[in-house]
Amino acid sequence: MQRGCIFKYRGAWFLKYYDVCLTDGQRKSRRACKKLAPVSDEYRTKADVRTLADAILNPINSGQLQPESSMLVEDFITQHYMPYVRKTLRPATYKNYNDIFRFHVQGKLKVSLRDFRTVTAQRFLTEITDVGHTTKLRIKSFVSGVFKHAKQIGVLDGINPVQDSVVLGRTDRRRMPAYDLVEIEALMRAVPEPAKTIVAVASLTGLRVSELMGLRWTDYNGETLHVSRSVWRTHIRAPKTFESAAEIPVLPVLRTALKQHRARTQASDEDYIFGGSR
Repeated sequence: MQRGCIFKYRGAWFLKYYDVCLTDGQRKSRRACKKLAPVSDEYRTKADVRTLADAILNPINSGQLQPESSMLVEDFITQHYMPYVRKTLRPATYKNYNDIFRFHVQGKLKVSLRDFRTVTAQRFLTEITDVGHTTKLRIKSFVSGVFKHAKQIGVLDGINPVQDSVVLGRTDRRRMPAYDLVEIEALMRAVPEPAKTIVAVASLTGLRVSELMGLRWTDYNGETLHVSRSVWRTHIRAPKTFESAAEIPVLPVLRTALKQHRARTQASDEDYIFGGSR
């Protein structure tokens, strides 16, 4: 059980001790030095700063401090978090997270997991000035998820340091315009088939793009469309939410469009409604 060496240097108290860390994949001990506090009326002697030193040493002495927590945040993301996301979440989610990391996080978090504090998160978010408020919220959510995963696998304990950081400013809550029936009909007249039918189905059902891509003729009974899958690139998955897997009523005008589309494509029951050469 180590007690460390407390010493005074240039008006401040410091602690020398042996830390546990991960070096080249191996758990090793290394010499470390940390500033405890400035010399003041509150911290006049070594005994006054012993509590501060014990707060650093106790997790090491008790074995609670994991060597993996010495990893840089960026290294933990690439070596642990992103492989976890790829394995457990949807492919589209993985791409979204990977884009956030590459464009907004990589190169900006050169700090170890154990040394990352709420103030670190706040400075990181404040220094991001080239994106909108909503994107900042997504970045904060991504980094928070990194530390949540670190806690889940036992690398860290305690409170998620990103939790109490804030994204300054306000979300632009302007209502997005919705196309009315006249505008939808004008758009349908402006595009050729099969885009015309795709516009009709998207406009009159409210399906996501991935759900539109996943529709097969077996999902259509002449009255309703049953959403049973989603397609993103080459990945076929269940719909995003339980509520998404539902029966969608088909209006008469849409029935006519689908009937003409099927006759034109000469599709079989197992074919995708909007299948293509790819």
